[in-house]
Amino acid sequence: MIDRITQSLLKDFQSKFDFENVEDNDLFEHFVNYTILEKKLEDRIDEDVLNQINIGVNGTFGLDGFAILVNKHLITSIEDLDEILDNNSKPVAEVFFIQSKTSNSFEIKEISSFGNSIEDFVSIEQKYSWNKNAENFIELFKHLTNRANDLETNPSCQIVYSTLGEYHNDINTEAEKKRILKIISDQRVFNKVEFNFLDYSNLQSDYKKIGQKISRTFAFSQKTLMPDIDNVKEAYIGVVPATTIIDLIEEDSELISSIFYDNVRDFQGFNKINKEIKNTISDEKLKYAFSVLNNGITIIAEKLIPIRDNITITNYQIINGLQTSRVLLDSKEFIDDKIFVTLKLIVTEDENLISKIIRSTNRQTEVKEEDLLAYSDFQKKLEDFFKTFIEPDKLFYERRSKQYNGLSIDQKSIIDKSTLIKTMGSFYFLKPQLATRYFGALFNEFGKQLFLDNHKLYPYYTAALIYNKLENKFRANEIDRKYKKIRYFILMMLRLEYNLEYPKFEANKIDKFCTELISHFNVKANFDNKLKNVIQKIDSLNLDLDSTELSKSNKLVDNIKKLYFK
Repeated sequence: MIDRITQSLLKDFQSKFDFENVEDNDLFEHFVNYTILEKKLEDRIDEDVLNQINIGVNGTFGLDGFAILVNKHLITSIEDLDEILDNNSKPVAEVFFIQSKTSNSFEIKEISSFGNSIEDFVSIEQKYSWNKNAENFIELFKHLTNRANDLETNPSCQIVYSTLGEYHNDINTEAEKKRILKIISDQRVFNKVEFNFLDYSNLQSDYKKIGQKISRTFAFSQKTLMPDIDNVKEAYIGVVPATTIIDLIEEDSELISSIFYDNVRDFQGFNKINKEIKNTISDEKLKYAFSVLNNGITIIAEKLIPIRDNITITNYQIINGLQTSRVLLDSKEFIDDKIFVTLKLIVTEDENLISKIIRSTNRQTEVKEEDLLAYSDFQKKLEDFFKTFIEPDKLFYERRSKQYNGLSIDQKSIIDKSTLIKTMGSFYFLKPQLATRYFGALFNEFGKQLFLDNHKLYPYYTAALIYNKLENKFRANEIDRKYKKIRYFILMMLRLEYNLEYPKFEANKIDKFCTELISHFNVKANFDNKLKNVIQKIDSLNLDLDSTELSKSNKLVDNIKKLYFK
């Protein structure tokens, strides 16, 4: 039975995503998967991802959620895995196994089945029957283990069993937990394995935390107020205990990934520099000189409230010091309150200044232009341009990950960078088969063709608006949901139905093209007619719409082009 508070949270969750007609059990599984993974990822999770990682349907038992994270990016294909491994030095991989039950108890039999399913999943050869989606993830997992030498360590494994009961550390369930930990550890593919029971209270608490602005209070007595700086409300430099830094970067014994989004580099693994940092911390003769041997950490905060020697910072980002932070967290066993870290704390909302600070404080590794994409003038203009439109065409462009968290903005009207690149790649460049890729791969494909300073803003907004209109059709059940997985192909075809050609993004006439296109599609009859034509063309191709590979199909793109380009 689902209690009243959880039911209320489920309704809130359902309103954020396109899950209006989902069965209660499936909705709860999505809810749990989302609650567990959202805080661990840099990017937003959409319903496509939630559907994909929910492998507990159509023939799979004992396991509801599976995910691979590499450097906090969700990886769902071998192509993306290879790309992120090839472009990062010794990244960190995490593997998640999740089971969700709406029952009010923790049943030994169900927990046992969960453990047995995980064991079979990670085995060299599978004995159980798995659905196609699960089989794809099994192959992805095997590929990850085959490339384990490219990782910092073997992947870590997080096992979570969630119900709406209350967990009391029952001796029998703890014994079963211990058994499962052993059988998974004995597979020898993981660096470490953790098993947690998530009951109704913790599930509710974790969901409520999503979207909240992070705030921390800490002692900062050993500080100096820096001289007045244009566009800086206040700035300090000083030292704090290393334990304070850990409190700032950690929650529930895990790194808070969202506060590092604006750091320009992923964790570089234990390369020469990071090994030196770790050795300094573990060396009894050097550890107390850490503050003079390490460059320290730079924090940008939205708001700062001083209270005597304590300060409270809200909505903060660590823009320099990801490597140091990760090493500190990894070396907690050697840290005491006599180890100090240099801290530079800046309160500003000036994005130009932030980008300059990032450049100047990240000298150990080259800062490339794409690393500072969110801070480019074009991105800021694009964000402001989106806000100039009124309902029902108002959208919000999210150039920085989760920047609208804590604000009363409908998530369905938010277009993040990843979605915008997908829509641009599909709508104009006719490459919808790439829309399943993660952001890094998308940027490598389209980065040199998009977000250029001489581009007009209208084509970006136009692609996003037509995409949003299409999404609204699915939400309103005006299109059969069997077409949902190929919606980026449909988006491509909608533009082709309107016009096969479009002006260059830097040309003055692109604005006229876009305003006329929007005016045309804003007439419901026009949009419906174009959409009807698209669906008819898709049906003529006799596609297997249940195929998990259809959304990646180059052949489908070629067959669609043949329908338009004779």
